Amino acid sequence: MKKGIILPILLLVLTAPVSSQNLDPLWDIWKYEHGITMEEFTTAAGDVNYYITWSSSAGDAWGHDIFNRIVSIDAGGRVQTVQSDKRYIATWEAQEPVSTSINPANNIIFTVFEDGSDSRIPDEAVNVHGQLHLPDGTIIKENFLIAGGADAQHSAVSGHVRGKFLAVYVDDDMGNSGVSAVKVRVYDDQSGDSLQTVNLTPLTEYHWWPVIAGTDNHSRALCVWIVNTQYLNARLIYERNGEIALTPNKRILSGVQFVNQQVNWLQNISKFVVIAKKLNSDESKLCLIDTLGDKLLEQTLAGAVFQEAKPAVKWDALAQSYIYVYPTGKNDLNILKISEGDIAFQQKITGNSNPTLKYYQWKETGIWSAFIRSADGADKWDDHFIALFAMGNYATNGVHLIPVHIAANILMGVKDAGQAERFGRRMSLRQNYPNPFGNTASSRQVEPAMTTIDYSLAEPGVAGIKIYDIRGRLIATLAEGFHPAGDYQVRWSAVGQASGLYFCQLQSGEFSRVIKMIVR
Repeated sequence: MKKGIILPILLLVLTAPVSSQNLDPLWDIWKYEHGITMEEFTTAAGDVNYYITWSSSAGDAWGHDIFNRIVSIDAGGRVQTVQSDKRYIATWEAQEPVSTSINPANNIIFTVFEDGSDSRIPDEAVNVHGQLHLPDGTIIKENFLIAGGADAQHSAVSGHVRGKFLAVYVDDDMGNSGVSAVKVRVYDDQSGDSLQTVNLTPLTEYHWWPVIAGTDNHSRALCVWIVNTQYLNARLIYERNGEIALTPNKRILSGVQFVNQQVNWLQNISKFVVIAKKLNSDESKLCLIDTLGDKLLEQTLAGAVFQEAKPAVKWDALAQSYIYVYPTGKNDLNILKISEGDIAFQQKITGNSNPTLKYYQWKETGIWSAFIRSADGADKWDDHFIALFAMGNYATNGVHLIPVHIAANILMGVKDAGQAERFGRRMSLRQNYPNPFGNTASSRQVEPAMTTIDYSLAEPGVAGIKIYDIRGRLIATLAEGFHPAGDYQVRWSAVGQASGLYFCQLQSGEFSRVIKMIVR
């Protein structure tokens, strides 16, 4: 793109402070960095890793290339580099912005980006390209054309729905000023073969800057985009009879700022949440969208969401609501609570008064955040959780990774550390072993391919252990019914099951724990 109640909180940033040269004014906000995304994936060894990718040119103006880094989080909550920064798409021309999605069944990543390197097209027109690859760099389909021609094809974003990758992009009619359309190219998520083209909008208005989020089971995704620089429209994208289908085009927010919008999926209340900066204001507008594409709730709150900033979300089982964290201001964070019927401000973290955040300035060219897990799959470190913020570094081709530690008694809505500790002890589901494990019987084995799952309940109650596949289908129920307090163990045979990723869920009343298991 060429153009409440304030509560105490524990914040520790484990990345070294940046120098003052990284706080230069934003002369041209897309010149040196544009776009950043982060994907969680599980390795063949069962470790949780994070694949981070971004577009950067350092001091080379529009000579953008695309880089990646793979990290994990150790038991102490420290970021560990698994793979150092690597330039993996490079032509020394404009390769930006960049967006990724992942097929978690096999860790195939679909990367989409603008490509301004073709000297045969006018300066004002660019193409959209894509690439299918694995986190380790193995190429499945290399740097291929998604959309191109005399018009500008740009602002691409990547998604994944039921065996299909989605490349959503803007087709800007260069011969008709002020008119553009949002389109979707659909690709097979194994081979990258082109399957379908779908128009999200007509070519009658100015449609721009799509963002997308999908459900946990990849059954559908919500795409949101700006219309005529101040309205947000949305459509659900889903599979029907083997092809991509759409819900009707609906206006969901009005009076919002150009390209200051994002969308997240909230699994436990089956809603999408959309946030956008209110036009000419230091406020944000938020709304909830159901799985039919209908708006259920709208709220305006203080604190404008930063441009191209992906919020982090985490389920609070005790309060039956989500914690929603997003960057605002120069280096501040807003924390909201989102439930089935309410969106409410919880607290603000002021960056200038924080000993570490004061060294950072949020970049308007992409901030990606998510609550993260350690390499063994745990999502909690003693009495706190970690939200990882990733953004580009204007002074280099690198990226800043900022792990923000948030105390559990704040995050989980409990009143004291003792209550938080009791909550953590109430139930546990430990990683299965072995993991990965096989799906074929062997005559050398006493038992067929099998894995063991340990879990505990600190209080008596009804509990269940269930196995789901990557599409969210129930595969097996290993335990169900009343449990006295204590430690338990179940075993599961995967003989006859397809290789891939499975989920084991422990459910007891309102409390739930999930682990990932790999069958191969």
